[in-house]
Amino acid sequence: MNKVSQDIVSKIESAHSAKLKFDMKADVERKLNTVAHKETILREKISVGIAAGAAAAVRAQFATDEKLKTTALDMAIAALANPDTFKDHPVEKTYAAFFKSTSDTAAKQADEMVELPADVLEQINAEMKLVADREGLSEVKIDFPKKVRRGDF
Repeated sequence: MNKVSQDIVSKIESAHSAKLKFDMKADVERKLNTVAHKETILREKISVGIAAGAAAAVRAQFATDEKLKTTALDMAIAALANPDTFKDHPVEKTYAAFFKSTSDTAAKQADEMVELPADVLEQINAEMKLVADREGLSEVKIDFPKKVRRGDF
């Protein structure tokens, strides 16, 4: 009977260990999915901001450049008559120039250190503290750096 009890206890311990590993894996997956989701939201916000900036820049350029406006109008009228003539459109070129300029500027500033706004830093540190407390690591002091490399984002 003692041998059977030991076998049962051993199997229970093994099952419990497997369950703990499964729970730990599920928890890590959940945390990684949360981080990935937040990164996706941030990318979308950045994309929307860039698109809005591009539209504003192109609108402003067309508002101040009569030659550009006239060329775009002439090309639009020509495209109505013959769609095959629709190439190298000034609006397309203006957007392309804006995105190239933005990309070049971002590449030049990639190694620049920027200070995070206080409210953003406070939110990041609060989230990290919540995770540490939930994981039983409240005694560990974690502070996100105040300055980050621009190219890391």
